[in-house]
Order: sequence, then C-alpha cells, then structure tokens
Amino acid sequence: MPETIIHIRPEFFYRPDQLDKGVRWISRAADQEALGMVLPATAEPEGYLAEKAKGNVKVLPAQGAFHCDMEIGALSPAEA
Repeated sequence: MPETIIHIRPEFFYRPDQLDKGVRWISRAADQEALGMVLPATAEPEGYLAEKAKGNVKVLPAQGAFHCDMEIGALSPAEA
C-alpha cells in the first residue's frame, strides 16, 4: 500500500501519518499580516492543557528527536 501524501497548492507536500493535525494561522498586527491556510502540526492551537486533555501533546524523551518530511516550493506568477 503506498504511503499517503497530501498536496496543497502552491507546492506543498506532507505526510499525515507524521503530522496528523492541520492548523489555520492568521496574524494581523501593526508590523505584519500573514495567513497560513493549513499548517501541518502535531496538535491543534487551543493551548497546552486543552491539547493534553485531547491526547495531542507529543512528549520526547531526553535527547529524543522528532522527524517529519515536507516538500515546499513556490510557483511563479505565470505558473499560478
């Protein structure tokens, strides 16, 4: 069975078996405006205690590591 890969435009690939949550991020401040439509994540943005209660908090042992695969690119205006 092939591994599942999600493709988000413009050019963004990630593996839901590694990052199983998607977070929407919007920032409007005096010095910045940004929008992240779907940001792959290991938890949702409700805060540590809420995420811990839902079982979304990942804990690494001392000297542990977390690895995920992503491929990110951009399209030129002509390609978009």
